[in-house]
Amino acid sequence: ESIEAAQKTGAASLARKSSDTIKRCEPKGDAYRHETVDRSQLWSMETPQVFSYPLIKDAYQNVIANNTPITDDLSAIEASGHAVQFIENSIPNIKITSPQDLTLAEYILSSK
Repeated sequence: ESIEAAQKTGAASLARKSSDTIKRCEPKGDAYRHETVDRSQLWSMETPQVFSYPLIKDAYQNVIANNTPITDDLSAIEASGHAVQFIENSIPNIKITSPQDLTLAEYILSSK
């Protein structure tokens, strides 16, 4: 589905609507001042992230030329001003970045 969407639009990614309450915080002395962010517009990006080659190549050339900070490939596409189609994912697609994530992945796989 992601590949088909990227063939039509140039860029697509699996994504999950945020169900968490997200807080924007700024330091205020020894504490933080909080503001709740409207989660109806928040999505967590997942993989795969799919792009046409010319689009991602141009996006990274733009990032390099402008020394633009990015966090993933979608950030590069976003910085170029191109829209990305989200494919809502309803199944677990966890990101393994720590030993705890691996434990969770093993649990999910063993429960199937």
